[in-house]
Amino acid sequence: MSKDYSTGRYAAYGYGAGAPLVGYLEDGMLRSNNGTWLFRVDGDEVYGVHGDYVGEIEEGVAVRPSGQFIFRLEAD
Repeated sequence: MSKDYSTGRYAAYGYGAGAPLVGYLEDGMLRSNNGTWLFRVDGDEVYGVHGDYVGEIEEGVAVRPSGQFIFRLEAD
């Protein structure tokens, strides 16, 4: 069963151990620390700023269909 990441608040991080905080996911919108909209999340699906499907979130990690890392989420 997939988790609905479009509700709640999550901190978003880059790749790897000690990865930097890149922004926050809240109410289905991932914004960078400066407020720029990066992605929209609907359930466990990730969409770009133009509404294009980018990938999905699996166990807190957003990945493209190719398996490429996008970001990692942790409950805030």
